[in-house]
Amino acid sequence: MIKLVANIGDNHKRNLKHAINLVKSAKVSGANVISVPGISEISFFPELWEAVSKEKLEFWVSIQGQNGNLIMYHSPQNTSVDLQEVLRLSGEALSKNKNFGIYTEQRCWWLDIAAVPFGVSVIEKNFDDEKRSGPDGNFSLSPSEFKKFAQAVRDVEKALGK
Repeated sequence: MIKLVANIGDNHKRNLKHAINLVKSAKVSGANVISVPGISEISFFPELWEAVSKEKLEFWVSIQGQNGNLIMYHSPQNTSVDLQEVLRLSGEALSKNKNFGIYTEQRCWWLDIAAVPFGVSVIEKNFDDEKRSGPDGNFSLSPSEFKKFAQAVRDVEKALGK
């Protein structure tokens, strides 16, 4: 099963209650991993870690630090996706017996779905509340959007017999 990573980034607004609500909302929306880059610098890190554990989700401080076993394609916001690079990295991951992941800082998710047949094992999307009021809100999926995205990934996996 592909790991669907909800990256709440700075969308928690340095508010523990809001961060926990985002975690719970991400789980209900289909995420099985929470990523919060830079969270270790925030005072409520232990409490958030505990909340994620209670939700039975994995917690990644940095998706890039997954034991060196992950080759990740990253498309920053306001950039076009390079499909040739996606295919090149997918092939590199396969040849090196590593996992392949995609992180696109865009609200659309067509590339993420298209990568499923190419062996993607991790898909990371920015995640915010329905209002998308956080600093990363303009390129984050809302809970309802993430839920549709997660269902589409699971549907493709099922169609492929995974």
